[in-house]
Amino acid sequence: MATTAGISVQLTRLASGKKNVGAAYGGGLKAYQFDFVQGSGAGATGSTVDLVRIPPGRWYLYAWLSAIEFTAFGSGVTGSIGYTAYTAVDGSAVAAALTALDSAIAVAAVGHALLGSALAAKSGGRLLLESRDGVLIQFGSDTIPAAAEIHGYLVVSN
Repeated sequence: MATTAGISVQLTRLASGKKNVGAAYGGGLKAYQFDFVQGSGAGATGSTVDLVRIPPGRWYLYAWLSAIEFTAFGSGVTGSIGYTAYTAVDGSAVAAALTALDSAIAVAAVGHALLGSALAAKSGGRLLLESRDGVLIQFGSDTIPAAAEIHGYLVVSN
């Protein structure tokens, strides 16, 4: 089994110059949706899926209002959601934190989960992201089975 690196439907649309429909809602909050289906080959440990790119600037990601839904990944498998390395507004480097939002999502069986279990106490269920070029939110797993599906949304405000 080889390591794979997938890209969500929404990021694929953006790369081809198409707009993502239904990505924003009123009230100052925006919901960035993501959908992904693994190809015919399974991904080994270390496989990732790029879910959403949060735009440049100062954004609060509301993890407790954000959710993920998934097909069964197999016995004992867990997933995580975090961000890749990025450049802060002041130009300094911010290290990747691939488990910043959630570090042990039980994806063994079909299910769904609200995010935020990895956030610090007294965070209010939110994570501040301040970036010059945007922040890539990524899903990682012990393995990603062939045809596995991931769907969900991240709620942010600036």
